[in-house]
Amino acid sequence: MGMLAQLSFGTPLLLATLVVLPVIWWLLRVTPPSPRRVVFPPLRLLLGLRATEETPARTPWWLLALRLFVAALVIFALAEPLLGESKTPAGSGPLVFFVDNGWTAAHRWGDRESAISDALRKAQKDGRAVAIVPTAAKSFATVATLLDAGAAERAVRELEPQPWLPERTRAIAALAKLRMTATPEIVWLSDGLDYGDARATANALAKLGNLRVLSDAPGRGPLALRPAVNDARGFRAMVVRGDTRGTPSGAVNAIGIHGEQLATAPFKFAEGKNTTEAQVRLPIEVRNEMAM
Repeated sequence: MGMLAQLSFGTPLLLATLVVLPVIWWLLRVTPPSPRRVVFPPLRLLLGLRATEETPARTPWWLLALRLFVAALVIFALAEPLLGESKTPAGSGPLVFFVDNGWTAAHRWGDRESAISDALRKAQKDGRAVAIVPTAAKSFATVATLLDAGAAERAVRELEPQPWLPERTRAIAALAKLRMTATPEIVWLSDGLDYGDARATANALAKLGNLRVLSDAPGRGPLALRPAVNDARGFRAMVVRGDTRGTPSGAVNAIGIHGEQLATAPFKFAEGKNTTEAQVRLPIEVRNEMAM
């Protein structure tokens, strides 16, 4: 019963066509009139031969049931069944993308673009207006504007990460000035970091419309490198993360002046820790050739 409770239909009105199944059953049972027989003289030679195949006078019950089952499946398929989600949007008004596009979102920017593109296709099908509000905008004066799906798609292609942190408070203020005739559906594409204002941002957005938050999974947030510290064996690289959940791992590479890889050192974060070290071993003569 739990699975059936999550079942919904994109076009439920098509289910009304299930009432025609008795008509289909009656049509399948109709036996066409027998053809008029004309005796062809040479066929008299075949009289008395036993036919290997016989055609029943009526359609077998199991074949009728199979055909009705197939017809019902076609009707259900045309009704666009959905499991675990609803075709009806959360808001009847515009679709608003509240996007963290600071440098902390650059590492998984492709995933954000894919999420926006998928939602834009649904908005275009539903004929909904779209607004794109970046939190790291160069100017918040005209950042919130209602667009059609085509203009929104062009705006998404121009949207890119900026080399500074997001300013969520200013972005919310710009969004609040946007006049909308119906309650919007707001999709917050978060970079997964708090900055001390994540809860306040979520509460403010929830007051403006129906909020849905999309964030990075635990342990997949942005990473940063602090300046390396030289020692006798090479140098120690300090790796920093903003999210202390999970135990992600990776590697630090030493790149030469011609782009070649001189050395590599693995690292792994401990649960609850936001820093770790990677020991890159390089002799002094090779260390002088390192550029990055």
